[in-house]
Amino acid sequence: MTTAHHNILLKRDRIRYSVGADRTAAIRDLCSLNADTDCWRWVSTRNAGGMPSMRVDGRIMDMPIVSFTACHGPLPEGAVISRTCNMSGCLNPEHYHLSPNQA
Repeated sequence: MTTAHHNILLKRDRIRYSVGADRTAAIRDLCSLNADTDCWRWVSTRNAGGMPSMRVDGRIMDMPIVSFTACHGPLPEGAVISRTCNMSGCLNPEHYHLSPNQA
């Protein structure tokens, strides 16, 4: 295993086992930061649909939800999050807002 690969695994473990602000910082550490837009572009795994994802708390999670809830708390019943920026894979929790579920 290369040192770079080992460092990525350690950073992913920080996301898995941390909460709140520590989890938000761990997510930011695994992203490519864009100073112009303040976007945090996820550079790790994605699911089949292209959504940033990884195993958190024992299950595969969409990282936008993990990022949002680490910063803002749990999603209210019936709510979904929407991104306010145009960068696919952005995980900056400040770029998300709650939207009513239209389903």
